[in-house]
Amino acid sequence: MELTMLIARLLGVMYLVVGVAVLSNMLYYYKLFKEIEKQKLLMFFMSILTLVLGVLVLTYHNTWGNGVEALVTVIGWMMVIKGVINIMFPEWVMNVVKAVLVGEGIRVMGIVAFFLGVLLSFYGFLL
Repeated sequence: MELTMLIARLLGVMYLVVGVAVLSNMLYYYKLFKEIEKQKLLMFFMSILTLVLGVLVLTYHNTWGNGVEALVTVIGWMMVIKGVINIMFPEWVMNVVKAVLVGEGIRVMGIVAFFLGVLLSFYGFLL
């Protein structure tokens, strides 16, 4: 359970900060995503990092116990899946990113990150 709380704290703070940052400066993050689209090597290294972090989470925390344990495990699996998909199908991923950037995609990503950060931080720091 201590490991669950540690991972929840780390991910919670990260998602909370990212969510607030994106929601408070959406134009900047729109431009940032557009720039990443041009940097294929950066996208590759980010995908490798996502895969490695996901495997790291699952290596030490592949637990389907209570709600927060399951949530941390699901996030680990999502990181692995995202890393693999980004590495194997980079052009398709970039087309999806382009579609998400149209309209309210940035706002929705910020809102999801914010609430995920609140939830994980609550469990990690207050329980």
